[in-house]
Amino acid sequence: MKTRTKTPRTAELLTTIPCQGVVLELENGTVPFKKIQELVGGHVEAIYLKKGVLCVNEDGLSLRLPFNPDASEIAGLPIVGDVVYLSHKNML
Repeated sequence: MKTRTKTPRTAELLTTIPCQGVVLELENGTVPFKKIQELVGGHVEAIYLKKGVLCVNEDGLSLRLPFNPDASEIAGLPIVGDVVYLSHKNML
């Protein structure tokens, strides 16, 4: 029996420049993992939130990536580097 996962409704690249988010084009309802890796610039770490998932660079702190104010506001904790935000289909 297959388990169903929530497919994202939207995907957005949150850059380290405030208010410069870019909506990404979805392929079959999601963003390919390799594309997410490319956008965050390395290994991906997922931060699960009530309204979606933030995909961040796992090594962002050690690489001294710049602070990301938009992603930090969404997560409620300091986030660095460019982030892909996947929001769930049934959530606003």
